[in-house]
Amino acid sequence: MRRPVKRLVIGALLLPTVIRGADTSKGKATYELRCAPCHGPEGRGDGPVASGLSPPPRPIKRSTTSSPISSHSGRPSIDARLVVMAKHPAPGQVKTRLVPALGPDRACALYAAFVQDLAARLQALPYEVTWAYWPPESPFPALLPGARCRPQRGADLGERMTGAIADAFSEGPTPVMVIGADAPHLPADSIAEAATVLGGEADLVLGPAADGGYYLVGLCRPQPELFSDIPWSTAGVLAATGERAARLGLRQHLLAPCFDVDGPEDLALLDAMLARGEVQLPHTARLLATPGRAFPT
Repeated sequence: MRRPVKRLVIGALLLPTVIRGADTSKGKATYELRCAPCHGPEGRGDGPVASGLSPPPRPIKRSTTSSPISSHSGRPSIDARLVVMAKHPAPGQVKTRLVPALGPDRACALYAAFVQDLAARLQALPYEVTWAYWPPESPFPALLPGARCRPQRGADLGERMTGAIADAFSEGPTPVMVIGADAPHLPADSIAEAATVLGGEADLVLGPAADGGYYLVGLCRPQPELFSDIPWSTAGVLAATGERAARLGLRQHLLAPCFDVDGPEDLALLDAMLARGEVQLPHTARLLATPGRAFPT
């Protein structure tokens, strides 16, 4: 007899919370659809498109838990800078795929919680962190008093990432890693692995996201060609970036897959992680536990 699945009520949406003994078929199906083409059915890095990447994907190290950043086991062998691409939380401008289920105010509050939780986790890392925010005229720095904040510049995401990376490299030649604020649960091990391999084994590190994009990109030096004429916000971002890097002769390294929290399915996965205690996101957990369509002010 299969054990029941708890449900979390968020507005008019019921999100399943996975518990031990729950049906994991949906998660397996998601992996087979989005990750297996690159990493293979068993995570060995032997998927059907792996031969088009140079070097091919490394095997995924499976773990039953996601290492919290607060338990980072030591400083990596090199220094690195970390840039977080973020938007100023404004109703209707962030987490738009969650708006139909949560409403614009609740979705906005959730994104603000992501920013606060991610900032708290990153403080424990041994890297200099800069928040690159959009739009440039917004009061985003007020959300994170004392944090290094810098406005983004550029007409599209590619130009803004190019600018943010160039600004980071202007402060020194150490590797630069870029993440977004859509994955507050990002494991510390992935960031540490990226920093380590950028110290000598790779020119480019990509963290594959479940939607076909990437949750992390790391570079040893500026590579503006990687961000020009990329089909942003599509399932082809990771593949297009990998192909561009191969043409540029860059040594590539792929991290274990993760996911951004963009839609209701992603939010359900994050809620399941919180319920199992795999990651500590107090602001996010508190808001998800608040009933109703609007969070209290």
